[in-house]
Amino acid sequence: MGVAENFKKFANNLRTTNHAIVSERCKRVTKRINLDFRGLDSSTSNSRYVGSYGRGTAIKGFSDVDILMDYHLICMQNTIVI
Repeated sequence: MGVAENFKKFANNLRTTNHAIVSERCKRVTKRINLDFRGLDSSTSNSRYVGSYGRGTAIKGFSDVDILMDYHLICMQNTIVI
Protein backbone atom coordinates (compact mmCIF):
# COMPACT_ATOMS: atom_id res chain seq x y z
CA MET A 1 0.00 0.00 0.00
CA GLY A 2 1.08 3.51 -0.77
CA VAL A 3 0.98 6.53 1.49
CA ALA A 4 -2.33 7.73 0.02
CA GLU A 5 -4.02 4.37 0.59
CA ASN A 6 -2.66 4.13 4.14
CA PHE A 7 -3.87 7.63 4.96
CA LYS A 8 -7.32 6.91 3.51
CA LYS A 9 -7.57 3.77 5.64
CA PHE A 10 -6.41 5.71 8.71
CA ALA A 11 -8.96 8.51 8.12
CA ASN A 12 -11.80 6.02 7.57
CA ASN A 13 -10.97 4.31 10.87
CA LEU A 14 -11.49 7.64 12.69
CA ARG A 15 -14.96 8.35 11.26
CA THR A 16 -17.99 8.15 13.49
CA THR A 17 -20.59 5.51 12.71
CA ASN A 18 -23.32 6.09 15.29
CA HIS A 19 -25.13 9.05 13.70
CA ALA A 20 -28.59 7.49 14.14
CA ILE A 21 -28.07 7.02 17.90
CA VAL A 22 -26.74 10.57 18.34
CA SER A 23 -29.63 12.02 16.34
CA GLU A 24 -32.28 10.10 18.31
CA ARG A 25 -30.83 11.13 21.68
CA CYS A 26 -30.57 14.76 20.62
CA LYS A 27 -34.19 14.71 19.47
CA ARG A 28 -35.36 13.26 22.80
CA VAL A 29 -33.46 15.87 24.82
CA THR A 30 -34.63 18.71 22.57
CA LYS A 31 -38.25 17.58 22.73
CA ARG A 32 -38.19 17.36 26.53
CA ILE A 33 -36.65 20.82 26.92
CA ASN A 34 -39.07 22.31 24.38
CA LEU A 35 -42.05 20.76 26.21
CA ASP A 36 -40.89 21.82 29.67
CA PHE A 37 -39.83 25.37 28.86
CA ARG A 38 -41.88 26.38 25.83
CA GLY A 39 -44.88 24.05 25.74
CA LEU A 40 -43.72 23.17 22.24
CA ASP A 41 -44.01 19.57 21.03
CA SER A 42 -40.98 19.60 18.71
CA SER A 43 -37.88 17.44 18.67
CA THR A 44 -35.96 19.71 16.30
CA SER A 45 -36.86 23.36 16.98
CA ASN A 46 -34.46 25.60 18.89
CA SER A 47 -31.45 23.27 19.01
CA ARG A 48 -28.30 22.68 17.03
CA TYR A 49 -25.18 20.59 17.30
CA VAL A 50 -22.05 22.48 18.33
CA GLY A 51 -18.57 21.38 19.32
CA SER A 52 -16.66 18.74 17.39
CA TYR A 53 -19.80 16.86 16.33
CA GLY A 54 -21.39 20.06 15.04
CA ARG A 55 -18.24 20.95 13.11
CA GLY A 56 -17.98 17.45 11.67
CA THR A 57 -14.61 16.84 13.34
CA ALA A 58 -15.67 14.26 15.96
CA ILE A 59 -13.76 11.00 15.81
CA LYS A 60 -14.83 7.45 16.60
CA GLY A 61 -15.12 6.92 20.33
CA PHE A 62 -16.25 10.46 21.22
CA SER A 63 -17.96 10.58 24.60
CA ASP A 64 -20.41 13.46 24.33
CA VAL A 65 -22.28 15.70 21.93
CA ASP A 66 -22.76 19.40 22.62
CA ILE A 67 -26.22 20.77 21.89
CA LEU A 68 -27.00 24.48 21.89
CA MET A 69 -30.58 25.38 22.82
CA ASP A 70 -31.86 28.74 21.60
CA TYR A 71 -34.16 30.50 24.06
CA HIS A 72 -35.24 34.10 24.39
CA LEU A 73 -36.66 35.63 27.54
CA ILE A 74 -40.32 36.57 27.29
CA CYS A 75 -41.84 38.95 29.86
CA MET A 76 -45.50 38.35 30.68
CA GLN A 77 -47.36 40.17 33.49
CA ASN A 78 -44.24 40.74 35.62
CA THR A 79 -43.19 37.09 35.22
CA ILE A 80 -40.14 36.08 33.27
CA VAL A 81 -40.73 32.92 31.25
CA ILE A 82 -37.87 31.19 29.51
